[in-house]
Amino acid sequence: MTFRISRILAACLTLACATVAVASAQAATITTNYSNPQTIVINDNQPASPYPSPIAVSNLTGGDITSVTVSLNGFRHTYPNDVDVFMVAPGGQQVSLMPRAGGSADVSNVNLTFTAASTATLGTPITSGTYGANLTPLNGPALAQNGTWQLFVRDVVGIDVGAFDGGWTLSIIRNQFTTCADEGFAGGKLTLCRQVCEVPQTSTKLTGLIKLYMSTYRTAPPCAI
Repeated sequence: MTFRISRILAACLTLACATVAVASAQAATITTNYSNPQTIVINDNQPASPYPSPIAVSNLTGGDITSVTVSLNGFRHTYPNDVDVFMVAPGGQQVSLMPRAGGSADVSNVNLTFTAASTATLGTPITSGTYGANLTPLNGPALAQNGTWQLFVRDVVGIDVGAFDGGWTLSIIRNQFTTCADEGFAGGKLTLCRQVCEVPQTSTKLTGLIKLYMSTYRTAPPCAI
């Protein structure tokens, strides 16, 4: 009995150590920037043109998004408090960026960056800088956020107009594992790791592949750490 327990304990320790080693190898992060420089014209008391302003995001494979930053470039308006701005991600998450702030003071050529890491709020008048926004709902599996991100800008009161002359920019930071081959996998383990980590799958098929991987190799593939 003692021998059997020792074997089980040794197996568990081996599994734990292997998991830690793989996790350490996946510590690198990747920052990807996307931009739509087209001017967003803020029409009087109606949706902006274009509405929405799109950014196409692709090639987010594996790993998790850990933070998102949004920049609104070249803001000008004769009554900033008229303007409402929000963004919708491909996964359906909606985030408010500028919920009618800045009062009546005219602004021109103002560059605004929004991040969950900041606690600053928009003042009066609005000035260039980095401000807080609840962008954490966008964190999670990177594959789910491939597609079109949409920025919605609307003027909600009459008389005044403006624009984001430089459009907008999206910065996505994500954890990214190295390729299965880089991890030193070969043969059947390499093939199965690639199916789990490097090829888009339906959720049902991916679940089955991960179960097969873990039942065969007694540890998780890199992308599942």
